[in-house]
Amino acid sequence: MKRSTFTLGLLLRPLALLMAALLLVPATACNNNDDDEPTPPGQSNILALAAASADLDVLEAAALRAGADITTVLSTTNNLTVFAPTDAAFIAHLGVANEAAAITAINALSPATVAGLLRYHVLGSRILASAVPASGAVATLAASGTTPIAGRVFVRRSGSTVRVNQATVTAADVLGSNGVVHLIDAVLTPPTADIAAAVVGSASLDLLEAALIKANLVATFQGAGPFTVFAPNDAAFIALTDELDGGAQGSISTEAQAEAFINGLT
Repeated sequence: MKRSTFTLGLLLRPLALLMAALLLVPATACNNNDDDEPTPPGQSNILALAAASADLDVLEAAALRAGADITTVLSTTNNLTVFAPTDAAFIAHLGVANEAAAITAINALSPATVAGLLRYHVLGSRILASAVPASGAVATLAASGTTPIAGRVFVRRSGSTVRVNQATVTAADVLGSNGVVHLIDAVLTPPTADIAAAVVGSASLDLLEAALIKANLVATFQGAGPFTVFAPNDAAFIALTDELDGGAQGSISTEAQAEAFINGLT
């Protein structure tokens, strides 16, 4: 045996405590905004800004395809923040060759689909780049009473660099009469699954799935959150369980052995 009985006793503490330490890191809300800061007069509304920008032709086409559900919001609703994907971002997202092909692809989608995508790029409060926190989750117009999690984006700022989900802001604080626009280099895609479902769907997180089931945490990660999960992959869990095991070093070297160890914890 490579460890004492006392050590093993410590290692067999409830798995739920281990999982909580590994996984539960709540994201902070993004509450900073500039709703009360006046916008200088004479500026165009956000929809008109998109129409006037050479970098936002596809976004403009998408807004028109979505119809009044989006055009009215972008032209008349006050204190908005819009994360605006550039034409290059839409071309990459749609997997097409050029701007014309991107507009054609957008127009082939249903208005409801395009509207849902664009709502995920709009916040209901005006947030300048300097007010973006170090990290935080914030609701977009895609959030609703039935799908609040799917409607959140994760924003963070490091120095002058601002990121939202996987995208980086390339031009910040373009002011309009009814809000602010930040140009971004990628199209934001709403999540389609909760964390538990994402874990189950990943081929490299089978042991994390087993641990969640053993610890009765599946329902937790199907819940409201918001959560940030640092997810050990299967190789990490094999190394961990081998370290926790009381046998010879290397006694746990396969996924099946690690899963058996996890299921044996109390």
